Amino acid sequence: MSETRRSKPKQKPKANRATPPEIGPRPINVMVTAPQSASAEAIRALRTRLQSQHMALGRRALAICAATPEIGCTFTAVNLATALGQIGVKTLLIDADLRTPAVEKYFDPALTGPGLVECLETAAGPVADFVQPD
Repeated sequence: MSETRRSKPKQKPKANRATPPEIGPRPINVMVTAPQSASAEAIRALRTRLQSQHMALGRRALAICAATPEIGCTFTAVNLATALGQIGVKTLLIDADLRTPAVEKYFDPALTGPGLVECLETAAGPVADFVQPD
């Protein structure tokens, strides 16, 4: 009598998601730490494209978001804000990810003070009270 074994179906390996490079506990802002890298050059190319096609039309706001987490939106937003600031464009970076905010991890020392949640909870008062200087 032959014994038949059932084999488990093979599971597909999980795809490696693009994550920002890290050194120790803090992600890297490549525009500051590695300005000659390929990542920094890609951010500069994005900045140039935004300047010519977005800002030239008078648009003053940009949202960087994705349908799923860990795609690299925070990495892109932080580095793009840095790249815009480096050429003198006034930039306000808002981390609107209320579940897992991560922008503060890119800055050393870490940002302190009130943030978006406190701003939204405040009934009245100038928004400028919640803007952290560079």
